Amino acid sequence: MTTISGDRVNQYQRWQGALGKSHWTWPAIVRNGITLALKHNKTRIVLLTGGIPAVTAVGVLYVLSLLESLVGTDEAKGMYDLLSAMLRINIHGVTRLVEFRDVLWRSTFLMMTGMQMFWVLIIVARVGTPLIANDLKHRALPIYFSKPVTPATYLLGKWAVAASFVALITLVPSFAAFAVSLLLTDGPGTWGQAARLANDLILTGMFVCVTSGTAIIALSSITSDQRYVTVGWVAICLLPMFAQKIINESLPSNATMGWIGCISLRDDIFVVAEHLLHVRKGLAATSLPAERFAQALTRPIDPAKAATVLGVLTVSAIFFSWRRVVRFSRMAAAA
Repeated sequence: MTTISGDRVNQYQRWQGALGKSHWTWPAIVRNGITLALKHNKTRIVLLTGGIPAVTAVGVLYVLSLLESLVGTDEAKGMYDLLSAMLRINIHGVTRLVEFRDVLWRSTFLMMTGMQMFWVLIIVARVGTPLIANDLKHRALPIYFSKPVTPATYLLGKWAVAASFVALITLVPSFAAFAVSLLLTDGPGTWGQAARLANDLILTGMFVCVTSGTAIIALSSITSDQRYVTVGWVAICLLPMFAQKIINESLPSNATMGWIGCISLRDDIFVVAEHLLHVRKGLAATSLPAERFAQALTRPIDPAKAATVLGVLTVSAIFFSWRRVVRFSRMAAAA
């Protein structure tokens, strides 16, 4: 099953290829979804510009490496200013930067994660919104569920398409920046520290993939008009963030450290990423006063609460999309 170009774009036709012998059908859905999405120039542009956070992170880590050898010189002052501005950590006067290397690397990748959220918003809006909505619009579900696709296979394939593009914006650039920085510098410290950082980057990237992928699949199953899905996706990304900002400005700071401080999904992801990368614990263990790195951290919210909110959202999205797709499959079987 595929789509054809020209004046018949988005219309479905019977696939003329040879049938494979594998019982796994969801990889075919993933390949088809990725191929169709990459045909759009705007999608490719978003993916290409998604490397900007990685380039920024490599630049920061390279400057940090240079600063270690230039401490005490006139050139060092500008580098201190640059790193302090980028990481929001006041490291002026720190001469033994090698002792701070691991936590500064982690802070750099936390900064990179925050930058990547903008590209995640855009790529999911472009790629994720039509995944199920277009199938509803063009009445393709009877084709999907005729044989041998099941609701679980269908959902897994559609989620994997969205998650793959999120990974191309988060996981792939993060590891590219990590690898290039290892080649250009002395790394975050020992090989053990480098391995732990790589593991934490995987966990952080996978967390973003799972959360955003399930959310957009649920939204895409609501309606056949992907414009409404796009509006819904932007709404759940931005409106809670604005609401959280209003609440934070209206209430005392200690009143927003519990569940009421977990309204913004973007902030929740950042809190969990900060925890997975061990940035708060690492900075607290240094000799720097707390006021020097306060701006680099989120509000002191319990990461378990933020993870719970995102977990409930993910499970609810899976349950809702599952119910919708099962309903579609039964309707297709009865047709």
